[in-house]
Amino acid sequence: MRQGDPISPFLFVAVMEALYCLIVKAGEVGVFSGIQLPYDGSRLSHLFFADDVLIIGDWDENNALNIVRILRCFHACSSLKINLGKSNLYGIGVDYAEVGVVANVVGCIPDSLPFKYLGLKMGANMNRINNWRPVFDIFESRLALWKSAVLSFGGRVTLICSVLESLPTYYFSIYKAPVKVVSNLESFSGAVRARLENPLGGLG
Repeated sequence: MRQGDPISPFLFVAVMEALYCLIVKAGEVGVFSGIQLPYDGSRLSHLFFADDVLIIGDWDENNALNIVRILRCFHACSSLKINLGKSNLYGIGVDYAEVGVVANVVGCIPDSLPFKYLGLKMGANMNRINNWRPVFDIFESRLALWKSAVLSFGGRVTLICSVLESLPTYYFSIYKAPVKVVSNLESFSGAVRARLENPLGGLG
């Protein structure tokens, strides 16, 4: 089967269902422990995103080693091998030196919060304005590629709608933006809109 074949997403989901069953079974027999969500919530042990997997559990060296053993079993059954050399280990509320020790045992890379995952900052205080800087950087980098002088009026409207109005949506769907961030983005959008509406203006 070639890459991009329409059936490949279905096969991926079917195969990842096997990994899901392995992790759930490990939790049932007590060889792997996820984290208990508050207010009598469910126990969280993993999140699957397309070709990315986030495994969450109590901080314990045996917990980490057992999940590696589960991944090896999954590899033996599916021929899909997890590259531990490109995997990261994070410990929330754990000393970085201890994270490094367990990472060396497991064979992955130790890291610390905050970190970027799926384009979002994880573990950062998003009430701080400077942590929203990536959104402004995306605005500026995208708009720098466009020249309003060579666009029709319809093209300029499309630029405003598709770039300025859509880029922050991903961040806004996860985090509550401070009022200052929203006002700064609106000011930036207003300034760019004014320049785009001027046929003789440019974006640099």
